[in-house]
Amino acid sequence: MSRAPWWSRLFGQAPTPPPAAEPPPGPAKVRLPRNAAAELPAGALRRPLIGRDGQVAAFEWLLADAARRPLADQQALWAAAAAAPWPALVTLPVRRARDSAVQAALAPGLWLLLDELPDAALATALRACGVQLGAPAGVPVAEPALDFVVATAAGGGTDTLLLAGQRWHEAQPRVHLVALGLTSLDDAEQLLARGYHWAGGRLARAKAAAATATQPLGAAAHRICALLSQLAQDADTAPLAAAVRADVALGYRLLRYANSPAVGLRTPADTVEQAIAVLGRRELTRWLQVLLLAAAASRPAQRALQQHTLMRARLLERLAERRGEPEPGAFFTLGLMSTLEQLLRVPLATVVAPLRLREEAQLALLQGRGPWAGQLVLLEALEDPDESRAWAAAAALGHGAELSDEAEAAWAWASGVDAGG
Repeated sequence: MSRAPWWSRLFGQAPTPPPAAEPPPGPAKVRLPRNAAAELPAGALRRPLIGRDGQVAAFEWLLADAARRPLADQQALWAAAAAAPWPALVTLPVRRARDSAVQAALAPGLWLLLDELPDAALATALRACGVQLGAPAGVPVAEPALDFVVATAAGGGTDTLLLAGQRWHEAQPRVHLVALGLTSLDDAEQLLARGYHWAGGRLARAKAAAATATQPLGAAAHRICALLSQLAQDADTAPLAAAVRADVALGYRLLRYANSPAVGLRTPADTVEQAIAVLGRRELTRWLQVLLLAAAASRPAQRALQQHTLMRARLLERLAERRGEPEPGAFFTLGLMSTLEQLLRVPLATVVAPLRLREEAQLALLQGRGPWAGQLVLLEALEDPDESRAWAAAAALGHGAELSDEAEAAWAWASGVDAGG
């Protein structure tokens, strides 16, 4: 039996996204068993790529010190990436791609990005492995035919990437355009609207002009922030219930969530008071925090940023649990708040002001300092083109190889919510 997406079940019907782009040519993706994802080697990380429909469409998979890793580690990464429910982009130097043992280890369905344009013989050999074949977007050529090219952002800005994409489409009209290393979600949205198929980079960062824009906090977001403030002040249930009942849509959504299979009540909650009682304050706080994401004004890549936000929040919470923090949920809140400026399109100080966050969270979010600032440094480093910075940021917090497992679990949680899990 099919289940409605989490967004519609939890928050109501989401706006219908624009039609997805026609998939590029290439071999059909072969799925390996889902449990292959459990075999990820230490040092593996993945980064989201946004598609034209504004949702996460693929992932770029990375392996720390990949050039010095044994083939078994690479094979484990490739198998896990191919087993995932999204297209998986992995990189490989041409010199290694010529090795017959490497070719035999490639998982069918991977989007294989070489570090330079392959010759015709190598392209033929790799296509026989069942991969989608790509190369950097250098000087456009008609041969060999490629499934995708990757343009990496540099000092030239989006105009340079748009021109490169246009030239490649002239040489190979069916090639799939991918942009990496972007410095803001705004750039990604611009490229996706003008011919690119996937875009990735610093998705959680806003451009300076947008970050300083002054807009009022929307009415829905304001009501949710007020409720979160009441919860932070340990308000009685009666005024909380009264505030929820005053918003008919919010009351309906709370009752629907409390009675959903995800909560699993044996006896239905018939009133807002009952829903608040059975959920408990911690779960109610979590529900309102996630609901705050839905209060964002619509933007082309909103759904991708929402999922990315959930991943960031869950990752900080899981790492806090690892460290034995007394309130790991406070780190979930920190991760969630870290992208609200882009989602709500208002200054972060405006969002944070009514929430009565802990001083450590406010210092980290608003001033980039204090004992929790390192948490946000880690989140930023996870989007850096140099993945070694993520490992350095994790080490500064006392974490090591477990970052791979916790990041993967956080992505699984975020995508599981998206799938109705």
